[in-house]
Amino acid sequence: MTDAVKEKKSPAWKDYDEALGHLEKGELSMAAAGFHNALKDFEMENDEKGIANAASRLADVCVAKKDYSLAVEMLARVEKICAAEDDHVSLMSIKNRQAFALRKSGNYERATALYLDLLDTYHTFNNPDGSIKILEALSETYVDAGDLQKAADALKTAASIHRNFGHKRHASTLEERAAAIEAG
Repeated sequence: MTDAVKEKKSPAWKDYDEALGHLEKGELSMAAAGFHNALKDFEMENDEKGIANAASRLADVCVAKKDYSLAVEMLARVEKICAAEDDHVSLMSIKNRQAFALRKSGNYERATALYLDLLDTYHTFNNPDGSIKILEALSETYVDAGDLQKAADALKTAASIHRNFGHKRHASTLEERAAAIEAG
């Protein structure tokens, strides 16, 4: 990036970039402060893209600090912006991150609902890889919630997708994980 481009950045974007550097170094408190400052400035500037970026990164900091409730709150802000922009790809990513944070916070019902919604979306778009990843995350959610049969069933479904594509080794690994869950 040239010096001329750096100079044209708003203070909010400068704060954001600086906070991103702190996040990459694992300096979570400094990153949180920087993203918070950037978010406030973006709000004053009515910069929706900036708000979405800062809130998304604040959610990353919250997850790293295990503050899952605040992560869900930040991601809800990002979700609204992405929905208004009709950005379906970003919405899928945000919902996946929300489901993870909800699961980690113990809100298994909402996490499961989001994962099932994502599974429907991946199925609609004929995305078997995405479906498998969601089924594995769904299985983890069921394990955390204590519903071991549903956890095993989710892995068996993912295994059947792999098997349909001739991925015998991946299918076997998932079937072994399902059997281990069923065995307790």
